[in-house]
Amino acid sequence: MLFIYFCYGILFLLLIPLGIVNTARIDRQNASQISYQVKEQMNQIQQVKDTLARAKTKADLEAVETLIDTQERFFDIKDFRKLEEAKTWLSNFVANFEKRTIMQAQAARYSRRLGLLKRSIKWNLGALVAGVLFIYIWHGTGWLRL
Repeated sequence: MLFIYFCYGILFLLLIPLGIVNTARIDRQNASQISYQVKEQMNQIQQVKDTLARAKTKADLEAVETLIDTQERFFDIKDFRKLEEAKTWLSNFVANFEKRTIMQAQAARYSRRLGLLKRSIKWNLGALVAGVLFIYIWHGTGWLRL
């Protein structure tokens, strides 16, 4: 009966390397998922940039505006007097959006990694304490086995 405490202790101690390996695997999976999402957004941004570079009329700029996925109309082409002024404004908007996307991706990576590490440390430390305590209980009750 007391041998079960030893087995539980060893089992908990063996869970620690498994937890570390799975933490690394989940971290790589999270990073690749965020990278994929950023890559997709960058492709869309590049498509908008290319369309904007080819724009020659206000109708072309309105087409660019429809490519930008926003909930509200952020400007009206008719407000701009010159085509170059509208193109400059749109170029600045797209550049700011690109920077914001990169910063949000970095923040998401950091927060996911930090949360994952906190949970991993908590569970692995719990497994270590439980394993040591089970083995200590088994060792401390050696006089019962005689």
